[in-house]
Amino acid sequence: MIKKLSEHGWFKFQENLKVVSHENARRVVGNKIIGVSTHSPKEAQHAKKSGADDITAGPVFKDDPKKNDEGAGLKYLEYAVQNSNLPVVAIGGINEYNLTQVLEKGAKIVAFGELTGPILNLANQGLSREPHII
Repeated sequence: MIKKLSEHGWFKFQENLKVVSHENARRVVGNKIIGVSTHSPKEAQHAKKSGADDITAGPVFKDDPKKNDEGAGLKYLEYAVQNSNLPVVAIGGINEYNLTQVLEKGAKIVAFGELTGPILNLANQGLSREPHII
């Protein structure tokens, strides 16, 4: 139900919010971060009300060529950043060609499935000084 992300925090998928309460998750993880996956304004509001410490917003772009899902989009990412009052992790389909668009929407934490040379070069050029690239 709760997927361990790192020694610093835990991650709950949106569909698990009904099964695992924030209180139960907090008992398990103590003062570690509880993050919740979101894909829409309604889910972001629900995650905030449930006591999430941060949210993932995405997939920002289509990230699975086998699915017809186009992703939550830049518009949703911007909404999440401006309205959730929580740290927002931008995730899904982000690469060296669209990273600037993601940062322009206010993302401070960007997750990549694969850190490629061009992304690392952008980070080395100072692009990641304010945002955290994970």
